[in-house]
Amino acid sequence: SHGQLLAASATIVPALAADARAASGPGVASGRYLAALDRVEAVSDEHTEHQVRIVAEDRSFDDAVAGLSAHEQGAVDIPALAAVFRSGLDRDAAVERLIEVTALDARSHAVAIGQRARATYHSTLLVVGVLVSATIGLALAVARSISRPLRRLARRAAEVSDGDLDGAPLGPSGPEETAVLARTLDDAVGNLRAVEQRMAALAAGDLETAASGPPGKLGALVTRSVESLATSLAEREQLQQRLAHEAAHDALTGLANRRTAMAELDERLASGEPLALLFLDLDGFKSVNDEQGHAVGDALLELTARRLRALAPDGSVVARLGGDEFVVVAPLADEPAAVALAEVLSRLLEGEGLVLGLRQRLGVSVGVAVPRSDDDADRLLWSADAALYRAKRSGGGVQLLDDALRSELEAEHRVDAELRAALAAGQLEVHYQPVFTAEGHLHGVEALVRWRREDGSLIPPDRFVPERTGSILDLDRWVLDEALQQIGRWRRGPFPDLRLSVNVSARTLLASHHADDVRASLERAGVDGSALVIEVTETALLHDLDLAARHIERLGDLGVGTSVDDFGTGYTSVSHLRRLPVTEVKIDQSFVQAIGDDERDRLLVDLIARIGTVLSLDVVAEGVETDEQLAAVRALGCGFVQGFLCGRPMVAGDLVDRFAPAERALDR
Repeated sequence: SHGQLLAASATIVPALAADARAASGPGVASGRYLAALDRVEAVSDEHTEHQVRIVAEDRSFDDAVAGLSAHEQGAVDIPALAAVFRSGLDRDAAVERLIEVTALDARSHAVAIGQRARATYHSTLLVVGVLVSATIGLALAVARSISRPLRRLARRAAEVSDGDLDGAPLGPSGPEETAVLARTLDDAVGNLRAVEQRMAALAAGDLETAASGPPGKLGALVTRSVESLATSLAEREQLQQRLAHEAAHDALTGLANRRTAMAELDERLASGEPLALLFLDLDGFKSVNDEQGHAVGDALLELTARRLRALAPDGSVVARLGGDEFVVVAPLADEPAAVALAEVLSRLLEGEGLVLGLRQRLGVSVGVAVPRSDDDADRLLWSADAALYRAKRSGGGVQLLDDALRSELEAEHRVDAELRAALAAGQLEVHYQPVFTAEGHLHGVEALVRWRREDGSLIPPDRFVPERTGSILDLDRWVLDEALQQIGRWRRGPFPDLRLSVNVSARTLLASHHADDVRASLERAGVDGSALVIEVTETALLHDLDLAARHIERLGDLGVGTSVDDFGTGYTSVSHLRRLPVTEVKIDQSFVQAIGDDERDRLLVDLIARIGTVLSLDVVAEGVETDEQLAAVRALGCGFVQGFLCGRPMVAGDLVDRFAPAERALDR
């Protein structure tokens, strides 16, 4: 029995411990519960040792009972169990009962420990939950106290960013940091309002208000910025005024320029107020400019401008159109008053005067036009210019565009329109006049345009060439192209070395595209530039000597020569010939035809021939009509001759029939 009790105790106690752990639930780590388990195991160990001592000492059953009672200290009713034994029950049954009671008591003890542990765990969870909920609630309350001011701050910042400075101030609200941000934003908005007010004042021209800025560093920065902006605006306004003045006035003389004069003409014509237009041009100005330099020429222009400004009637507009051309828009009612003013200006402007220490003689030609009911500014300017052109052709002075001259100009315009139609209809044709060497060999031809009317009659160029109208450019281009096509055919056939001379007007020579047109015509005809000579009159060259020289140089780059036609009748001097890269001079026929009658003409021809030799220029004597004239120009050293004696202008077929294939020499 002792052994059974010992074995039972050794088996029951671990089982009690396992049951207690299972009953306490998973994951429990309560300190009190672990201590209880430790106590149970310790009691079990002591109980087992006690049983071992009983068996070892072979003590009586009563002693064992007493020992157990003392050991358990009331935990198990041992005396009651002993009474059972003494009442005659089976001692084995009593032992089993004892074991059972002991196990139940231990199990109930373990269950009680587990329940207390679970209660402790749940209490702990409840406390932790309450603490967490309280913490979250407090955090939410704090977050709300921060987020509301921040949302207001963000909305206000967005409004300010969109340019809305009129919203209510934020004021101090929320935590201290948020309140600081709100005050900063309110201050910034206040400064921006101040800047806005200053900008409005600056835009309104109130610089005094614009100069008073908000306090602080931002205010100082704004003040400096506004002052800098005000300075820039003032400088810009001055620049705009200067540019506007320069756009409306001539830079050299300070007079109104062409655009301003035309605008004034338009305005006065539209209002119907009386006016007269005077178009003035300085006589011989180009010679002054070319021979004495641009400084003297500019000083002469400034002198003329001062005199015109002083002499023009009140209410007049005095303008420089360009070069040596001036206009006066005068408030005059009729043609006699306009002519009288022109004569006064011409008389007072003419005469000698000192210009940069040099004595200069100034001459003026004036064209006068009074508007008709249908005239606009362009038409009126053209009328005055036409009158000026006629005055210069007559040797200077004053010319009114009267009814007779107007009719003549209108006839020119009708011819110009007809010429354009003739070009389109193919009514123009080119005739060729031969040019011979002094030894009598065919050297080249000069292309001369003719207009064949529908009735078959021919009109010479002096009756229809429109020097002053726009069709002259088209006519020159057509003649050049047509003649080069013909010379190309001749050089590939009966006349392989034949040269072609083509006349062009001053407008064509000075046109920016002239050299390009010549190049294109040469390429289309398949002709080398050395086969072509461009003829221009002295007057054409003197329109603008420097520009003419540049354009002649461009022609020279193509291998094209340039000839001065009718030399001796204009104002070309030896210095001009030296400055111009020309290759030929053609002595005007008026000198050649008088060579046997006037010794001075003979001397002039001799002089021109010598100049040509010195400057390495070809010299052509034009207008040779008699054997005596031919002999004289040969004797004076002219290298080439041209005239009716050599051959009249003829169509291409007649030239071939007469001079090919043997290239007949001049039989004289």
